[in-house]
This record gives sequence, C-alpha cells and structure tokens, in this order.
Amino acid sequence: MSEQLAPAVDIAALQQLLHSDPAAAATQLRQAALAGDVNAQFLVAQMHAEGRLLQHDPGTGLHWFMVAANAGHALAMNMVGRCFELGQGTPVDLPLAGVWYRKAAEHGLDWGM
Repeated sequence: MSEQLAPAVDIAALQQLLHSDPAAAATQLRQAALAGDVNAQFLVAQMHAEGRLLQHDPGTGLHWFMVAANAGHALAMNMVGRCFELGQGTPVDLPLAGVWYRKAAEHGLDWGM
C-alpha cells in the first residue's frame, strides 16, 4: 500500500498552484490520479464528491474512492462506506457500507472503527 504522492506530484508546487491557478491544480491532480497515484485518486474523488474545483458528481467521486480504496487507501475505504451508507453516487446499501467501514478499520483507520 502506497499512501505517498508519487514523485511526479510536488506538494509544495501543487499548493502554490492551488492559490494561483486552481483549475490547473485540479488538472494536475486528475492526471496524477489517472497515472495511478493513490493520493491523487483520493483527492480527485473528494473534489468530485464536494464539487470543489471539479464538477459535483457523486458517482464519479465514488468511482475514484473505489479506485483508491482498492489500491489500499484506508481513508478512501472509509469514504466508500460513507457513500454506500448515505447513498452518495449510489443507492443506499448498509451491509456494503459496513464491509467498507470494516476494511478501513482493518487498515488502522480510527473512523472505520
């Protein structure tokens, strides 16, 4: 499980870009997500889920949370559970939400516990 941003994503540069050109920052994160960066996948999911910098699209948010969760990102696992619990981007499915919360807990995430 890798929860470090890939070397291609410079955190300091990304933070600066968020202030000067948010659209470019979102594009850079999306490219990193498509390239397999698990943290970028999580952030893109969060941006779609909240409608920040990217179009509000809970279904796309859930997709990216699932991609990151399946790559071992514990917080993404928790967010998949939350999506199924609350019906965000998917119909409510409480048993499946429990499965994802349990996975997050098994990966040490206190929110999943």
